[in-house]
Amino acid sequence: MTDSAPEVSVRMSQETLDALAASGCFLYGLSAVRSADGAGRPAPWLQTDKYAMHTRVQLPRELLAFTSPRTPPLLDGVRVEPGFHVPARAGQTLVAGLAGGGGEMREWGAADAISLLNTTAGPLTGGLACTAGGEATPLYVAPLHGGWLQIVVPLPKLLLFVSPYPAPPGTVVATSTGPGVLVTFTPGAECALEFDADQGWSWPQGVRAHAVPAQSDLVRLLVEYPAPDGPAAGAG
Repeated sequence: MTDSAPEVSVRMSQETLDALAASGCFLYGLSAVRSADGAGRPAPWLQTDKYAMHTRVQLPRELLAFTSPRTPPLLDGVRVEPGFHVPARAGQTLVAGLAGGGGEMREWGAADAISLLNTTAGPLTGGLACTAGGEATPLYVAPLHGGWLQIVVPLPKLLLFVSPYPAPPGTVVATSTGPGVLVTFTPGAECALEFDADQGWSWPQGVRAHAVPAQSDLVRLLVEYPAPDGPAAGAG
């Protein structure tokens, strides 16, 4: 991401703020990717109760490629903590060749993707992360078995939802637990949203967004699979 990373402006009334505070709600933020691995899962990089009548949320400016030596099943509620991470941009590949997932970035890979290659014979968890609260925080996690290659394309999409149910950053969240909105950013366009505790999310004409009800499948919304008969992820 660059310094001009897309952002949204969220407005709420005082009545809505009071209702959210009374319920102990958090505002969550998640990003979308394209990846061919059906076991990949999204994770919130934003969990905050520090929202106001006017709040701005920006997609992460910089991304990290990470590995974790812990390889639990990537089920709803599992928290993934990076063991090794490094700044990453499109066209680079994290080659993990050390015990515990350590490695180095190489200047090769799909032009619009960040790739991860496990050259060891052991299983890892890997994916993309950002820096949140001073720590590397996963936003997409996937298995990275021995010898496997993951190709992940970051997409200009942001999902926001409010919920009183805790899901610390880096926690696999496969199902939304509150009303949300999925925004697709258009270069140069402003993105203004409003949230009402009873009426939900709304936006002006021209904003590319749609409502995401509670209990929605976030994997389907945030992980885009390449077409089976089309180019591989990141190939175009």
